[in-house]
Amino acid sequence: TINEAHYFGLPGNPVSAMVTFYQMVQPAIRLLMGEQDYTPPPKFKAKCTTTIAKKPGRMEFQRAILTHDQDNLAVTPTRSQGSGILSSMSEANCFIILEMQHKTVEPGDLVDDVLFSTHWRVANLGKGPVLLLVSLLLYLVAVLNEGAGVNGVSKEEDRE
Repeated sequence: TINEAHYFGLPGNPVSAMVTFYQMVQPAIRLLMGEQDYTPPPKFKAKCTTTIAKKPGRMEFQRAILTHDQDNLAVTPTRSQGSGILSSMSEANCFIILEMQHKTVEPGDLVDDVLFSTHWRVANLGKGPVLLLVSLLLYLVAVLNEGAGVNGVSKEEDRE
């Protein structure tokens, strides 16, 4: 905390910041708001449609598009997965979670997936998550800046 305000430091790359927000900050904010029955979105398995090259030793959150046909779920990573490529978030509706020990994924392999929101159905997911996230981040920045001035000096102290 800083002056009794909670502070969340996010990475500098836009996608890294969004992934970190979804994985760490959003659950923390919900708990701080008093949501005592909060549970993270459930993980589920879906067949990957393409190869995902990965070396063991690092956990990855690949942005992806989850689709379904009849009773089957399929997941396709977005085109580019760079941490500065915002289109990977705006096109996606879920994360493919590749644990540290995971190696290259082949088409047809089952992978762990988590939807950006459990309130949406798979059939109608779209670009909403990014707009919601950006709005929330801008709101949080405004709220945090409301009570703090420059270099940790509050606005009230600055006026004196």
